[in-house]
Amino acid sequence: MKKKNSEFHSRRDVLRLGAAGAAAITGSVLAKTTQAYDCATTISQTQGPFWVDELLNRSDIRSDPSTSAIEAGLPLRLMINVAELQDGQCVPAADTWVDIWHCNALGAYSDVSGQGNPNNIGQKWLRGYQVTDA
Repeated sequence: MKKKNSEFHSRRDVLRLGAAGAAAITGSVLAKTTQAYDCATTISQTQGPFWVDELLNRSDIRSDPSTSAIEAGLPLRLMINVAELQDGQCVPAADTWVDIWHCNALGAYSDVSGQGNPNNIGQKWLRGYQVTDA
């Protein structure tokens, strides 16, 4: 009978090592998400180009509420954390509005005209806001 070479591992050993490694990586990632995070303050900025106060509280911004027409494109899911500095600590900010607006696949924004945009006044696709729940 041949002697087993110590450099070779059985399939079962490799699977155990892989599972242990995956558990270690997952554990470290999960640990990082539950720890306090650093808070860097930034100066206030004006709203970017083509921001329009539409007051559209919605999580799916693809459609125009007046026509129900859906803008073509690829799905994008955002997870945005909003924090504020209180007594030197970074804490989640409750009841804060986060506006989202984006151009369509042709680079045009809704409800604006000019500066390279066709006349899209009155259209409200790819715009909306959500309120943080902290």
